[in-house]
Amino acid sequence: MQHEGQSMTNSTPNLIAWLAEYRKYLILVADGANDEAALLRQEIEEGLNWVERG
Repeated sequence: MQHEGQSMTNSTPNLIAWLAEYRKYLILVADGANDEAALLRQEIEEGLNWVERG
């Protein structure tokens, strides 16, 4: 639901997707799935590097 005067930006879906991936990462770490977590962390970091280079 959007409130008056608020709108989604073009980056909002990307932010939501990143947060979902980060949440998956935290769950993997908490569950002790370190190998899977390491792979996901690498993907997240690659994505962040890509965004920073813009």
